[in-house]
Amino acid sequence: MKQRLTILIALITLVAGATPAGAQDAIGSTLRVGALFDLTGPTNTIGEPFARGASDYVGYVNSKGGINGQKVDLIVIDYQYDAQKSLAGFTRLSTSDRVIGLMGWGSVDIPLLKPRLAELGIPTISSAARGFAVIGQPSPYLFALAGTYADEVLALMQWAKADAARRGIKSPKAALLYTEPGRADQQHLKDVKAFERLGFELVAEEFISVRAVSASAQVARINATKPDYLFTLVTAEPQALILREMQGLGLEIPVLANFFGGNEALLKLVGAAAKNLYVSSPVAFYSQTDLPGIKLIHDVTKKDELSVQYMAGWTGAMVLAEGLRAAKLTPQTSLKDARAALKTGLESLRNLDMQGVSLPVTFGPTLRVGTGSFMLYRADIDRNTFRLQANIPVPQLGDK
Repeated sequence: MKQRLTILIALITLVAGATPAGAQDAIGSTLRVGALFDLTGPTNTIGEPFARGASDYVGYVNSKGGINGQKVDLIVIDYQYDAQKSLAGFTRLSTSDRVIGLMGWGSVDIPLLKPRLAELGIPTISSAARGFAVIGQPSPYLFALAGTYADEVLALMQWAKADAARRGIKSPKAALLYTEPGRADQQHLKDVKAFERLGFELVAEEFISVRAVSASAQVARINATKPDYLFTLVTAEPQALILREMQGLGLEIPVLANFFGGNEALLKLVGAAAKNLYVSSPVAFYSQTDLPGIKLIHDVTKKDELSVQYMAGWTGAMVLAEGLRAAKLTPQTSLKDARAALKTGLESLRNLDMQGVSLPVTFGPTLRVGTGSFMLYRADIDRNTFRLQANIPVPQLGDK
């Protein structure tokens, strides 16, 4: 009898202490979101300010009471632009950290993560990596602030074509320099015959690594072809090498760069070598204090200078936060349901007012690119910033 009583007491204790399966899987009072950023790797000079922008926006949201009363916990992993470290970090974030959503950084790793994102149903904001291999083929769980790097080149070509006409150049010659994150975009531009179809003669294509220490050979070969415009799909470090080499050779032509090919730190580094540098951007520069969103960032950070990549991190976190707000999550929501609700919440965003820090953002059930245009800026080396020239829609060429 005593043995039976002991067993009965043990069973009662187990039942009383048990937690329902749904409660075990609940997200709790904190909204956990993950981030895979390059803080110390080869793209850290632009990755680190991007990460600070994202973290500062989350801090700002939390200072205002969070989202629907719940604080946001941004769990950052420095993957050093190493695809294997990114995969390992993603495994930790998606399992033990149980994140609802994710922010990504690099074109080197997000293409490898896309199947895992779909498998686990984790909505991901890719306001940084926009390579053709990343967002060229729509993925149900990957949301981008703007179009691909190839789209940026297309927009830049649209402007250059009009510029050539103003200068009386009937058949402008173009050269293209690209790096590892731009490989797939360079191939896409070639596949759709973009330069030819927009009226350019492509006279040179050159590759330069993100880890390059010299651009002399590439720029010398480009110089020999006498182009009217140089388009670059590179990050800031190789861009600095390119601009200095061009200055040394006396090659003075417009350099039309994608978003990661120019920022304020680059202008300080190369000075007058950047006088012909134009940059396409999905976000505004910190000097545009007439914009309410930029003024807010000034008020929050109290900084005199911030890189344009900081704005991209801020806007990426802003879009993620608005998706979480639209998801209407509660502490009792299961992780699976929370991820599904975030996806639906992001898909519900229509003409989202970004306070001027970016163009308005719209997503939908099948629309994964938030804006269809880029802003064009020209380097102002005297003021160490970039000045807005125009908003340029991406021309639609079709497939081939």
